[in-house]
Amino acid sequence: MTEEAQPESLQLESQVFSLAFHPSQDIVATGLITGDVHCYRYGLEKNEHIYSGKYHKKSCRTIEFSHDGKMLYSGSRDKSIQGLDIETQQVTFIKAKAHEEPINTMLTLNERYLATGDDAGVVKLWDMRKQGEALMWHENSDFISKITYVPEKKTMVVAGGDGCLSIFDIRKTEAVAVSENQDDELLSVQVIKNGR
Repeated sequence: MTEEAQPESLQLESQVFSLAFHPSQDIVATGLITGDVHCYRYGLEKNEHIYSGKYHKKSCRTIEFSHDGKMLYSGSRDKSIQGLDIETQQVTFIKAKAHEEPINTMLTLNERYLATGDDAGVVKLWDMRKQGEALMWHENSDFISKITYVPEKKTMVVAGGDGCLSIFDIRKTEAVAVSENQDDELLSVQVIKNGR
């Protein structure tokens, strides 16, 4: 049996909190506990360091590419969100106090919207065309661990550290539904069975 070819492992100097893969290129971005962001082009021959920089004062907890791959968004324990232009490697979007508590997770929903969740259970929807907050919900009482999106229904499914699953319609200010407490932290969520 032959061993399958695979890219070499990346060795980083600090703990990786989050990573994201570019939607159309062989690029991986990492957010580190130091607040640094690193990007690499990976391949079977070698990995190439593209760029890195310290974009946050505290740990970079979450990182996401835009749908077209032109922007890289990062969220931090310092409560900020930043958007990095991949081509110019310049920060073109900064929200220094995006949340009142540290940001724990984020998700790009489509070309227009970015969602973020923080340590206090707050979820915010950001309109990246207007570069501002569009909606906010606070249904969970503990950290938001993961967000997933159902585009056909325009709803987000959110997992929280309080053991509750919340569903938000991105067109409405009220929650669609909030589950009973599951008696344990919910750390991940994924929609399956054709979005049902």
